[in-house]
Amino acid sequence: MIRIRPILIVFSFWIQLACTFGSIGDSNEENLAIIQNLLYFRNNTVTNLRTDIQYFDNQEDEILNQFSFVSNSVTYQLTLEKDSYVDWESGNYRINPQDKVLGYFSISNGARTHTPFTVPLDLPTTDLYGKSYSFLIPSKEFFLNRPMGTNDTGSVYTSSISKQILDAPLGVMANAVLTYEDIYLNARITRKGSPDVTKTMKVLLGQGSIVLRPKCKISIFQGKVNPVVIGFVHSNLFRDYFENGANVSFLQTLFTKVDSEVNITNITNTDLSNILKKNLNTEDLVIQFPGCLPGVTK
Repeated sequence: MIRIRPILIVFSFWIQLACTFGSIGDSNEENLAIIQNLLYFRNNTVTNLRTDIQYFDNQEDEILNQFSFVSNSVTYQLTLEKDSYVDWESGNYRINPQDKVLGYFSISNGARTHTPFTVPLDLPTTDLYGKSYSFLIPSKEFFLNRPMGTNDTGSVYTSSISKQILDAPLGVMANAVLTYEDIYLNARITRKGSPDVTKTMKVLLGQGSIVLRPKCKISIFQGKVNPVVIGFVHSNLFRDYFENGANVSFLQTLFTKVDSEVNITNITNTDLSNILKKNLNTEDLVIQFPGCLPGVTK
């Protein structure tokens, strides 16, 4: 009986397959039924997902509204006032299946390829992997007034406007899309020298959106305890960058202005606002998944 039992089990299993999926000889019907069962299983497996939005500077000290940069061998000290804010409009995730078996395949010239997990699948919004998941409550957030905490690298302000997703499908993060109505920064900037020179600036950047594509694998699974962390590194807005072989400096450009108070918007002092927007839209510079590096799984 011990040797017969496995044969009986296999025989019983194939009977169930025949009853469930139709004729064993009809491979198309079998494949369709398998896919339907996989989709049913996939679309009925969800979990809770939390998000932490953390604001921080270069984290050289515990004072998050004060930081310094060196540009062209000159040191600049920046102080952001506490009426600075980000007026968030929305924040949404797209999530892809964990395994290629449940992914989207295409066949071209006999080659079978799978969409990378950082590319959202082209599925209807009724599918768990075709819809967007909101993780943010639309709000104007005065991020320098938040209680101070810490992350792995230093001091942070943690947002109060993120919300828990209750129906996130199991899988991996494909991307995060954040939109803002405007960003307002009120700052004093001192160029160190003999003597020091101080300017005040008020920045108002109009509506925009940022798409974050993780460089690491952010897994979403049952019982996930740690939240997904999104960082807003406000100090990086003012960094130098290279373009067409030349150094572009917001700070140096600011101090070419005659006025001691400089207003920067989408239509005034556009040379300065364009530098800020360039940094803001640079992937993983201002808005980022902190510590999300190739080869890392979170």
